[in-house]
Parts: sequence; C-alpha cells; structure tokens
Amino acid sequence: MKSDYPDAEMRENVDDFPAPALGRGPSGLNPIGLPNKKDLVKWGVTTVARQLVKKPAAESAERPQGFLAHRDNRWFRLAHYDSVVVSNADGTAASWYKRDPDKLKSMLAEAGKLHANLYRQWEELSEQYRKALPEITSMEAWKKTFGLADEEGH
Repeated sequence: MKSDYPDAEMRENVDDFPAPALGRGPSGLNPIGLPNKKDLVKWGVTTVARQLVKKPAAESAERPQGFLAHRDNRWFRLAHYDSVVVSNADGTAASWYKRDPDKLKSMLAEAGKLHANLYRQWEELSEQYRKALPEITSMEAWKKTFGLADEEGH
C-alpha cells in the first residue's frame, strides 16, 4: 500500500531531491495563514475545485516548488503547492509531495462510496457494535491487544 503513495518515500538527505524551481509556488513574501472561519467554506470549495480541475505545472513533476519544514506543513499551506518537499517531524528525513488530480478524484469517489455504505448500513452496524461492546472493552480483549494474554486468551 505504501508504494502506491510516493509521498510516503522518505529520504534522509534533502539534497537527494532536485533543487526547487525558483519563482514557482507561493512566494515567501506573504505568509500563508489559516483561512478565516467566515471564508473557510468558500476557500475550501475553490481550493478543492482547483485541485480537481487544474493540472499541476509540468515542471512540478521534475522539480519541487519549494521546501517546507514539518512545523509549516499545514493543510492550508500545502494546498498552494503542486509539488513540495516536506521534512518529517524530527527532521531526519523528507518526502516529496506531488499533487495528483486523478488520484484525488479516485480517492474522493471511493470516500463517497464508503460514506454512502456507512450511511445505508448505520443501523445494522451500530447494533453490531452495541452487541460487541462488552467483548471489545473487556480486560481479556485489552490483554490480547497488547500481547499480554496467555495461550487461552487470559
């Protein structure tokens, strides 16, 4: 599964990635902040529409548009890039995020199907969960989860 997502490929040396294309992506002059709550829906619709419709710049597949430290890797910033290298939380590696409208479309379609199924099966699933709750939350289940149970499950 991990191999299906190139942004999951971590490299220890940031120099293993191509140098960023200068003049691409958001400029560092105006910091990208969290959208205002009153503008969030409009911003979200506009951004998702752009992510779905507009093809990434061809150059962004060859070179990232910039580098982001993990602490700056927030959804509202990342949405402005077609391609960016992002460090991991402890700074020991980085990965190259590339915007892929086709993957986004397929993932949104799958998420829609899964949510529709969940909605249709909600009553049945909630009843199954309620019936299983005593077993799920039992001490034996927790011991098994953490590998503390003996061969008989106690």
